[in-house]
Amino acid sequence: MAATEPPAAWRTSSYSGANGDCVEVGCEPSAALVRDSEQPASPHLRFSPDSWNAFLAHRAATA
Repeated sequence: MAATEPPAAWRTSSYSGANGDCVEVGCEPSAALVRDSEQPASPHLRFSPDSWNAFLAHRAATA
């Protein structure tokens, strides 16, 4: 039987706009998750830690 990970603790991204265009970010031991805050039951994106860190580094460099 495969081990299951605990559910992600979702938080609203600090880059989300005040107009309701919000994304939420969740962390699991083996992934970073992103979802639409207005549709939390819809599918979400899953990134490996390396991919997520590369995204954050690129975002910081181009902000």
